[in-house]
Amino acid sequence: MEEHEVDPQSAASAMPKRELPRTAKGRRTRHAILEAARVCFGETGYTGTRIQDITERAGLSLGAFYRYFDSRREVLLAILAEFFDSLYKSSRSPWRADDPGHSVRETTLLYLEGYSMNADLYRLAYETFLTDPDVNRIMDDARHMFYRRIERSLRRGQAAGQVREEVDCALSAALLGGMAEQYAFSAFVVRSSGVSVNLEKVADEISALWIGGVAIDGPN
Repeated sequence: MEEHEVDPQSAASAMPKRELPRTAKGRRTRHAILEAARVCFGETGYTGTRIQDITERAGLSLGAFYRYFDSRREVLLAILAEFFDSLYKSSRSPWRADDPGHSVRETTLLYLEGYSMNADLYRLAYETFLTDPDVNRIMDDARHMFYRRIERSLRRGQAAGQVREEVDCALSAALLGGMAEQYAFSAFVVRSSGVSVNLEKVADEISALWIGGVAIDGPN
């Protein structure tokens, strides 16, 4: 929703500090490991996947695996951190002062599309976040980056006289962001029956609720 955004931290801040490969071959090998692991995790879950499964899928030796990662868990953290960072960057829509509703709708639609296309990674994150504090932190960092984006937009709306002065921007951002997140979880991870997956319509409805709840001419 913001044209220029600076965040003090990202999901990658929860990652163990490891220098990335310097050569093109090394980067390709690391990428192959991550891609193979994602497929394996999607097929049998994190707990059902062995390092050997990953290396066999990637066509690599165990020695090649250990040149880039110390454990299956480190692969998990790398996949999730890189994914959440990329989702945040790709779901940005320029702020339009003349039509803040457009910014909300487009950002929501991009977020939902990214979620739906990567439901396997959200399923993986939810499988592990209760038992792994670093996965928990990656998800929490990513969630609050989105919340801060919404909060900044609400504050800009207040400054422009479009959002009611009494609105608590931080609290409203968490509530508004949580609404989109819970919908996406129900639709794409749980796959609840009766939940619409027409993302254009869902984005329209969510943005209407957002704007209607905080705008000057919305309900008091």
